[in-house]
Amino acid sequence: MSVPLSPSTAGGTPAPQLPHSFVDSKLKVAPEVFHGDQAKWSEWSYIFTSYVHGISLKMGTYMDRCAGHPTLIPTSASSDDVKEMANQLMTMLTTLCRDKALRVIKTLPSGERRNGFEAWRLLCKEINSAGSGRRIRFLKAFLHFNFQGGYLDKFNIFTDLVQQYDRLDITDELGESIKLAMWLSKHRSS
Repeated sequence: MSVPLSPSTAGGTPAPQLPHSFVDSKLKVAPEVFHGDQAKWSEWSYIFTSYVHGISLKMGTYMDRCAGHPTLIPTSASSDDVKEMANQLMTMLTTLCRDKALRVIKTLPSGERRNGFEAWRLLCKEINSAGSGRRIRFLKAFLHFNFQGGYLDKFNIFTDLVQQYDRLDITDELGESIKLAMWLSKHRSS
């Protein structure tokens, strides 16, 4: 692969310029607006997280760490670099969230109003929280999952469903052996 060169430097030798990103800026289209619908959360949060990682790997990594954090994530003692990332993430979230999702973000403490990492933590906590009704809906979906069709497609859908259940804010996670037994018994019978 050839490296594009810049005009000559003071010494007459061209200086190599490396591309800032291999991802074309045309591909970095912002995700759709999120209204707080739990049914759309898994897909939207995956796309949004990928979008943030595409803009800044460091910001995306910090954001990933915040998702399951149990307490407030203050930025007051953070470096200016982290504060800037928190501000940028907050701008993205307030631009892309509406209705219930925006109301959650607006509950930030007064000293953390521009803290996108804390906003992300709160949004993840709220959308992933499991009322008993939501938990029961997931369990019913497991028990009545339709395994007809393409094996790989159905396996991916079932795995996504299991991952969504595991992210619910509950103490009794569905055991790996139960998940595997459900998959095997249902798939063999279809």
